[in-house]
Amino acid sequence: MTSGETIGAKDSKIVQLYVDGKKRDIPTRAQSVGELLTSLNVELHDSDVVEPAVDTPINNSSFSVNVYRARPITIVDASGQKIVAKVAEREPADIAKKAGLTVYQEDKLRVAAPSETLEDGVIGEKIIIDRALPVKLSLYGTTYDIRTQAETVGELAEERRIQYDQASILPSPESRLKANDVVFITEVGKQISVVEEAIPQPTQYSDSAELEVGTTKVKEEGAPGKKAVVYDVAPDGSKKPLQEIIVLQPVRKLVARGVKPKAGFEGGFDAALARLRSCEGSYSSNTGNGYYGAYQFNIGTWNNYGGYPNAAAAPPIVQDQKAAETYKRRGWQPWPGCTIKLGLQDIYR
Repeated sequence: MTSGETIGAKDSKIVQLYVDGKKRDIPTRAQSVGELLTSLNVELHDSDVVEPAVDTPINNSSFSVNVYRARPITIVDASGQKIVAKVAEREPADIAKKAGLTVYQEDKLRVAAPSETLEDGVIGEKIIIDRALPVKLSLYGTTYDIRTQAETVGELAEERRIQYDQASILPSPESRLKANDVVFITEVGKQISVVEEAIPQPTQYSDSAELEVGTTKVKEEGAPGKKAVVYDVAPDGSKKPLQEIIVLQPVRKLVARGVKPKAGFEGGFDAALARLRSCEGSYSSNTGNGYYGAYQFNIGTWNNYGGYPNAAAAPPIVQDQKAAETYKRRGWQPWPGCTIKLGLQDIYR
């Protein structure tokens, strides 16, 4: 009893709190992330990052909060430019972008060793950017602006998978590259056609506690890549592909998938789902018969729910929410065997 009020299971939740990677398990009755941090006297400063956002409700017992503290970072460009910024991001590319720098796909970024940082008298971490060279590639008469880490013309040809002989490349393969050099690739005695084609971009997914289960949101659009396909054109007009040359690497698309439970997901129905799971399978079930996960969804019924290819690939909360939505539409009908065995009643919709 607290102030004459009974404190039950619904009043307290266990939250995993990470502050710069250090974990604490916190029992709390806070209703939101901001309320939790205030109750723990966790003060937020400018440029600190909180995931999920401070106004996110804490509505389930498997909840995590990350606080990333901003700290001083020195970024050193290969050109000699030095920028000092205070950021919370952890990945070198994200740090550079947050500091206002343009980072290209071909650039290399690294975190300097502590000894190297001390030698330079740098306060905090040090990020070094090794810039790729901007080069023009004239490929059978078509010119492309590219960037490369190659040091010689021959290394550039190898990097881009360009087949050549000594007479068809200029400057010579041993020539060292400088910024804005033009490299020519020709084919003597052949009629050549060069066609640009897109390279599909990969998609990377991340779970988000700010989005409801079953929803997705594109966080970074990314971009498809580009390749040049070189064809040998015969006198009759037919074409034979000779080689493919990567002109621009694709940039992955980042998509957030919701794992925040929807409303109306408590009480007796939770217990009914738990009983159903005990009969049907585990969250990682893949029996090889075309049915997956704790509720044995087939591919058609699952229908790429929440951006996951099958139920076994989805987190438990996503599988639970899909089962809840399926029950609201169809009752216990999709699970006839376990419904009869367990005596489940259709009283929750």
